[in-house]
Parts: sequence; C-alpha cells; structure tokens
Amino acid sequence: MHEYLKQTYYNRKANLSSNKLDSFTNLENEVLKIVNEERKKVDLPPLFNNKQLNLAARQRAKEQSIKFAHRRPSGDDCFTIIKQYNIKCSGMGENLAMGQTSPSQVMECWMNSEGHRKNILYEKFREMGVGLYIDINKRYYWAQIFIY
Repeated sequence: MHEYLKQTYYNRKANLSSNKLDSFTNLENEVLKIVNEERKKVDLPPLFNNKQLNLAARQRAKEQSIKFAHRRPSGDDCFTIIKQYNIKCSGMGENLAMGQTSPSQVMECWMNSEGHRKNILYEKFREMGVGLYIDINKRYYWAQIFIY
C-alpha cells in the first residue's frame, strides 16, 4: 500500500475509535447527569465523576457480556475491580443493566428497581463511575460503580 494511503487508512481507523469512545463518554456522562437529577429531587448532594471509576465501570460493563452477574467472569467478587484500579474507598456499590439503548432507558429501569434505586440515592456515596459496552451483536451493557 502506498505510504500516503496507508497513513490515511490508519488515521481514519484511529478517528473512528476516538469517535466511538467519545460517544460512549457522552452517554456515560448523561447517566451521571440523570443520577444527579434524581438525587437533587430528594435533597441529596450530587455525585462526582471519577475517571478511574469510569475505567473500572467500563471494564465491568464489558465483563457483563461474558457473564451477567455481580461476580466477575473469574468468579471473583465484583468489588475486586476497586483494588485492580487502585481506587481507595470505604464502601462501594454496583448497578448493572443489559439491553437498554439509552441513558434514559437504563436510568428508568434502575430507578424502578428497589436495590438499584437505593444505590443511586444512598446518601454516603460521593463519587460514581459509569461504563458502557456494546458487543458485536449491538447489545448494550451498563455498569455504575459508587464509592464513599
């Protein structure tokens, strides 16, 4: 392949990956926005975005495509992700979902589930990471990780 064509091909490939990641980030940020709107309704402080938690949540979302559970595909407890990403905290919660194709859909499901709603509205949580993974079959997997 001619050097110019090769460089153009690789630049386009990199841009597509970057655009995909940007669109995931936008969807993940929208989930955080909706979470904070829900917390505001009950006079709770907003949760802060934590970039390390976002990476951990993305990994947990991807792991759901292998095994949809609060246990990791290795069999380890979901909370081991915190140690893997060197995140310091006193407590943690996790919400998972599969199939919803938008932030509003996934948040509606979580808010209509008692356990998930409790995590979203737990007054001790101060930070949150959100992860999204879309598999080759276009199935969406979501993860939220909360810490205090």
